[in-house]
Amino acid sequence: MKGIANLFGGDRMRKVNFLNILLLFFIIGCIGREVGLDKDEYLESFEASLKSQGMEVRQVQPSTNAVMENVVPYKFNIKETGEEEDAIFIYFFETSSQVENAVKNAEYTITTLTKVTEYKRGNILVVHYAFDGFTEKYGSKIKKAI
Repeated sequence: MKGIANLFGGDRMRKVNFLNILLLFFIIGCIGREVGLDKDEYLESFEASLKSQGMEVRQVQPSTNAVMENVVPYKFNIKETGEEEDAIFIYFFETSSQVENAVKNAEYTITTLTKVTEYKRGNILVVHYAFDGFTEKYGSKIKKAI
């Protein structure tokens, strides 16, 4: 038995080799995988953050023309007292590279006054439509919520 232990370098060397193999399996298992955020958890957190910042928030059904890269978004209408209502579309993709493709291929339906701002976080794309043309009025609050 001592000869076999020496063949693999002894007890200490076997432990090091074993740990290296475990590390290699871990790295291989993580390659190409991205961990997306939980949709429900994210939506609750997003809505709660906007409300805590004094915004009125209500979730509504998005129109069929809001689908992007075959992903149906979640839609919120937001506003502050005395301000125009804006729309927020939240898309959950499988990977961040799909977010990049969606942004690159995006075709927004807008009027001459409407301004669109996009926010990205991992596998999530948030699109803010300001129908009065002023995305800046809610920009910092949306960034904080994201």
